Amino acid sequence: MPGTKLEARERMPSEAPLPLQKKKENKSKPKPKIKVKKMTSITNNIVLKEFSEEKEYISPIQHNLIETLEEKGPLTRKDLVNHLNSPRTTVYDNLIKLQKRKLIQKFSKNNGTKGRPLVFWRLI
Repeated sequence: MPGTKLEARERMPSEAPLPLQKKKENKSKPKPKIKVKKMTSITNNIVLKEFSEEKEYISPIQHNLIETLEEKGPLTRKDLVNHLNSPRTTVYDNLIKLQKRKLIQKFSKNNGTKGRPLVFWRLI
């Protein structure tokens, strides 16, 4: 019949029906709600306070930087790089970390000459 849908036998290969997509069903099980009970007592608080204190650690390169500055006194970054035989950026990054922790400080020294003054690092 004209104007009606083509039956499966009459369809051309290019007019093949699209496969039906199955709807994804949500088969996940509901997660059980876990109730957490907070237990507090005097002994638990004391123990928690002992372990909750932050301890500051320094890396081996930072330790070497501090020891070198103790032994040699104020040094430039170039002197520290040569003495420790470490990459320039590694030394600088660790100097900045030590400076933020207020273990060392930098200062500049101008000898009255033109150009950029030398920047030295020293222990506080």
